[in-house]
Amino acid sequence: MTWQIGFYQPQSVHPYSLLKTSILSASCLSLCSGKQLLNRTAMQALPLIILAMFLNTGAQLLLKAGMERIGYFSFSLNNVWPIATQVVTNPFILAGLFSYIFSVGIWLLVLSRVEVGVAYPMTSLAYILTAVAGYYIFHEHLTPTRILGIAIILLGVYLVART
Repeated sequence: MTWQIGFYQPQSVHPYSLLKTSILSASCLSLCSGKQLLNRTAMQALPLIILAMFLNTGAQLLLKAGMERIGYFSFSLNNVWPIATQVVTNPFILAGLFSYIFSVGIWLLVLSRVEVGVAYPMTSLAYILTAVAGYYIFHEHLTPTRILGIAIILLGVYLVART
């Protein structure tokens, strides 16, 4: 089910190109400045941070897929049990919740190795992955405002990683 009423879809900006260009730009800024983007400890934990980020993104996408199968509902006393039954028996929602639980375990490993002030901002890259995946999987729109937000997130992550 896709809702495309009243949204502007930019045809000239492809999400993959945006993501690739942003990552290359951040890498170039890092290399050109001569400074290492992350300290050694954070670099060693980077695979765990990336894994946690992908698990978080996967959880969001699985939860969305599950809720698309359940459909729109409103909270009322009459439909609490029917909706709760659908939610707890939906394999996409269960897989999404499992992904979240697993990501928390990975995140605890990250926090045992890296300062939270360095590690946590890196997780905001999951917003970008989720937006791009939503574009491809659920045919959601990437408006110019969202693309600007993605660019700002990338800049923020870059700035935090340099400190």
